[in-house]
Amino acid sequence: MLPTALYRARDVRELDRLAIEAGGIPGIELMERAGLESWRILRERWPSARRVVVVAGPGNNGGDGFVLARLAAVGGLSVSVSMIGDPTRLAGDARVAYHHMLEMAPYLEPLDEVPGGAGIDVVVDALFGTGLAREISGPAAEAVRAMNASPAPVLSLDVPSGVHADTGRALGGAVRAAVTACFIGLKQGLFTREGRECAGEIVYRDLGVPGDVLARVEASARRVAFEDCAGALGPRPHDAHKGRFGHVLVVGGDHGFAGAARLAGEAAGRTGAGLVSVATRCEHVAALVASRPEMMVHGVESPGALGPLLDRASVVALGPGLGPGEWGAALLER
Repeated sequence: MLPTALYRARDVRELDRLAIEAGGIPGIELMERAGLESWRILRERWPSARRVVVVAGPGNNGGDGFVLARLAAVGGLSVSVSMIGDPTRLAGDARVAYHHMLEMAPYLEPLDEVPGGAGIDVVVDALFGTGLAREISGPAAEAVRAMNASPAPVLSLDVPSGVHADTGRALGGAVRAAVTACFIGLKQGLFTREGRECAGEIVYRDLGVPGDVLARVEASARRVAFEDCAGALGPRPHDAHKGRFGHVLVVGGDHGFAGAARLAGEAAGRTGAGLVSVATRCEHVAALVASRPEMMVHGVESPGALGPLLDRASVVALGPGLGPGEWGAALLER
């Protein structure tokens, strides 16, 4: 099961730093662990794979890919490494991983393009990690297009290349992965916008970083799964009264948008609200009452009429079909 904590890129960089400094795990060891876990995930998901292409970039994400390529080659697979960028400009742990790969598997000659066509079983996307914040272009964009055009499934390391790790936005183009292996902390961009579609199945590995180290960085958001909420709606007493389970007020439904307010009110009732009121345009009252008689529907044309409803509500849902006009702005201000 995936953790609930989600992090921004800067938070994950802080987790990396703490893992190295407070956790006593050298950076190259973290890279080795990431590469090893990626290799294990590849074997678990595609046990019959024989030919693998690793598309590596110039940073630490590429370093993870070099470790995987080395392990796959030593494990007897046919491996090609496409290096996007000048390998002589590699630095730090990625440079160490690159040379270690060539020492252990000297026949792995890096290519400057992504091989395509039939016969490839898995493509490993190790092009960009969490640090990407600009639109991709040039050879990197060509590599993303080639990976997406390949008939083989793609395993992305940490984040599908081209996806902004914070927002999930595709930065000019993004890899559409079958599986994304995410390390140390789940990136919130994997669960929003294009990131959710591009990530495919998300697999998490903490790389052995101690829990007390992970707890030192506050999550930027939390993922809510159905199983986390299911227990909140337990059996109610036989003498229960609707007034004991909260009063939701839905404010919205400008001209032509009654359906949004109705759906929000219906959802409130289905998820346990004892009372549901809807404040909407007068023209929508009859239709909403006819379709959902359990809701109390009020025609509200001015902010003043909203006051008594706000006084009785325990929760306000503001916005469904509210619209950008003067009416919506006035209700928002009230």
